[in-house]
Amino acid sequence: QAWQIGKYVVDDYSRLETGLKGIAKLMENNQWDEAASQISIIVSNTNIIDDPKFKEFAIKKWENIFEKIIESSNVDSIAQKIPLDPPFKKSLYDGVLDFYLKRKNMDSFVRLLKKWPPRLFSTRHFEDRLEESIEEHDSSEISYREAIIYLYLSESRYSKAVSHMLVARDIRALDILLSHSLISQFKDKIIDIVLLPYDGNLRELARMHISEIEQIFDKPIELLVQSRHSLKISDMIALFTKSEDLRVILFLYLKKISTIDPVSCAPFENKLIELYALFDKDHLLNFLKSRSNYDAEEAIEFCSKQKGFSGELIYLWGKIGENKKALSLIIDDLNDPHLAIEFVKNWGDSDLWEFMIGYSTVSYTHLTLPTN
Repeated sequence: QAWQIGKYVVDDYSRLETGLKGIAKLMENNQWDEAASQISIIVSNTNIIDDPKFKEFAIKKWENIFEKIIESSNVDSIAQKIPLDPPFKKSLYDGVLDFYLKRKNMDSFVRLLKKWPPRLFSTRHFEDRLEESIEEHDSSEISYREAIIYLYLSESRYSKAVSHMLVARDIRALDILLSHSLISQFKDKIIDIVLLPYDGNLRELARMHISEIEQIFDKPIELLVQSRHSLKISDMIALFTKSEDLRVILFLYLKKISTIDPVSCAPFENKLIELYALFDKDHLLNFLKSRSNYDAEEAIEFCSKQKGFSGELIYLWGKIGENKKALSLIIDDLNDPHLAIEFVKNWGDSDLWEFMIGYSTVSYTHLTLPTN
């Protein structure tokens, strides 16, 4: 009350000293909550803008009060009351954060960490402390990691942040890796990165439709494709073929590269044929028709060992000029007279007509030939 009345009868210095004496008495009587409330009122209601000398004087006095409250371990009384403007010396903010971190009061620690601008406290000090705490692997490890991720991101130390985000399975890591082209620094963590959006059992992927899998892994696949010049495609093939459960990821990866950068994917088209056969057979024939860098004979050998690949084999035999073998498949496997006739007509080869007639007779397949 004396401090409030002093506004009208004494200068700023005397008035401030009067208010601080009252707070000192409260602290002597262990009335820490009241002392914290009073210093907050004084700070917010004191004009320090017009007089630089008085500003310096007042801030030092206020800092002294806050320091005493922190030293008394009554941090809860003032943690939310320490002003951000004007900023006090870093040791005050550090003291509050250290208090909570030492006591593993991570809710309060993280709350203040996010409330206070990083310039107010010693970020590197707390990053070091948190790294040490994480290594203890105690019950607060998740909170330690949340805090250090926040600090590293606030300082744009993205590589440091991503290391912890991968452990925490923080999906935001994908956006950071995409935006800052950092994936080459995490070559030993590629599988972890790709699996960030997926929490299920890998074996469950075999039961999903390819479109659903493609949707889940859209962002990781985009990341791998974007990084195809820093992560060798051959290395990715080797990595994702180590586990049968991961081959579908390899398929989506190669499929996307083949679409946006066919030249880069050209040496791997035969591998992609195998993957189409496994995961998206309905579109294999279209792929065969739209690409030309695969080894057709190798593709024929592969398809010949599979069941239900007659359409693909017919196309492949025709592609290498083995029209009679293609026609034999149409007659024997598909038993489709109309397709056989259309196939021969498209090639316009009289020898092929004769072969069809003779072969169909031997194989006891009855074909209705055109009358003209």
